[in-house]
Amino acid sequence: MDSLKDIESRSSSSEEMIVEYIDAMELLHIYAQNNIKVIGWEGWIKYSNGSLGHS
Repeated sequence: MDSLKDIESRSSSSEEMIVEYIDAMELLHIYAQNNIKVIGWEGWIKYSNGSLGHS
């Protein structure tokens, strides 16, 4: 089980958490264990050229 710091270090952005599915599920577990509410959630796509965007 990764720590929050481990997951944060893998985020594609320093301003918000943009992580892969496995890390997102782990974050939900960490947040639930610490009674942290998730206010917003949106999917991101990583395109073949490496850029990020929304569907």
